[in-house]
Amino acid sequence: MLKLIAKVGFVHIAAIVIGSLWLLLWSMPVRGRDGGSKVKISAQSGLIGPRGIQEEWMEVLLGSQKVGYSFSKISPTEAGYTIKEELFLRLSLMGVTRNLHTTTDTSVDRDFLMKKFRFEINSGLVSFHMAGEVRGLWLVVERGEGEKKFSTRIKLESPPVASAAIPFILKARHAAMGQTRIITIFDPSSLALIKVPITAVSQDQINVLGKRYRTTKYVSEIMGHKVFFWMSESGQLIKQSGMMGLTLVRSDANHARQGIGEGGTKELYDMVAVVPDKTIKRPRKLTLLKVRISGISPQVIRLDPYDTRQVLQGDILTIKKDKLPEKIEEKIRVNPGLKKKVWGFLRPEMNIESNGEGIKQKAREITRGAHGAIERARKLLSWVYKHVEKKPVIGIPSATETLKNLEGDCNEHAVLMAALLRASGIPAKVCVGLVYARGKFYYHAWNEAFLLGKWVSMDATLGQMPVDATHIKIVQRGLDKQMEIMRVMGRLKLHVLEEQWG
Repeated sequence: MLKLIAKVGFVHIAAIVIGSLWLLLWSMPVRGRDGGSKVKISAQSGLIGPRGIQEEWMEVLLGSQKVGYSFSKISPTEAGYTIKEELFLRLSLMGVTRNLHTTTDTSVDRDFLMKKFRFEINSGLVSFHMAGEVRGLWLVVERGEGEKKFSTRIKLESPPVASAAIPFILKARHAAMGQTRIITIFDPSSLALIKVPITAVSQDQINVLGKRYRTTKYVSEIMGHKVFFWMSESGQLIKQSGMMGLTLVRSDANHARQGIGEGGTKELYDMVAVVPDKTIKRPRKLTLLKVRISGISPQVIRLDPYDTRQVLQGDILTIKKDKLPEKIEEKIRVNPGLKKKVWGFLRPEMNIESNGEGIKQKAREITRGAHGAIERARKLLSWVYKHVEKKPVIGIPSATETLKNLEGDCNEHAVLMAALLRASGIPAKVCVGLVYARGKFYYHAWNEAFLLGKWVSMDATLGQMPVDATHIKIVQRGLDKQMEIMRVMGRLKLHVLEEQWG
């Protein structure tokens, strides 16, 4: 087991970093308002875009280390603009250096109202692409092609504005010191709609690449983290910092791509891990854990009212290892409110393609001869645990891609497990939180399956059913909800009060 823990894949910190950068750089504003009144984004508001091609290069720093670059290009067209954006990252995950390249191509009209976009991630082994088109007040998002195509619709309050318009908005509407704008942005990496306040706080002068800029400093808050950015008088982004130790600094084509990863790169998992005030012995055998939460509001941990595994009283969180249902019969009485919520966890999702032929065929193959839901769940857990190689993979997790490649960290294990369970008729969800290993709590993903009237925890990465009491669930459901984990990263502190072993 110690050897396994040394290799265990924790939650996609790289994906969270990607999401952070998308939120900082290229998420698409959906709606804005000034002090409660809506900001009308139109030609009449004084919004004037670039007359020719405009390019922007930024260096990406994690702490003091250069880990990548970003590039954006705005090109005028007859109908508006095309916006091409790139992000390159070199990250260290579990001692392995991985490269990641993302691109986004967006078509907008002359007022920067988005018409369609295409978003791609490529890390060598794993590739992911998504396309979206605005149809009225709906954003239709598609992933995959042919039989593997998955489509979903997201309701918009107003037509989305491309993020490239933000400098022109700020330039056109000179912000008074202390004035706050609230912009709702769409993050394509998680399909999340997130409200972001932006406040002008000071006038600063900044030196970058030997050039001095007069800037306006703004402060924003994204997922509980303060973010600062400096805009020049001409509307250029000069610097941005504050989220998860990420800093972006204005650069040029020659400097932006030089020196990435030189001198080594920081281990992302350790950077955001939570170190408790005492060591927990035999964590895989723990049946009860009681901790005091500090650094965040305890209410950030979203508890399911039907979840008896975790109980929060004030700032004290108690986690008990759940038990498998003892009833043998399949038909039992279930709380009507719970039953209504449960059946939604049988449907396929963007990255949990339980309706794919490959997933359904593999689920039938694995569970052949099994009697009852619990035995089917055990067989599926055992198969994923044994056949998916535990290694860090950068990208957005996909059940079909994981089944194809048979490798990945905990997120790949969790989405494949959820898809196989759903394909077998068992409601399942992905949980994201913390698990204890090697003296720290690491961010981690696992599953819960609805078995004989109750949710039962399962961890295909560790081969546990139910999971030990060091699994602290913070959020659950899809990619959009999993981004909520950012609210606690770098802020959460845990003080161990009580432990029990079985």
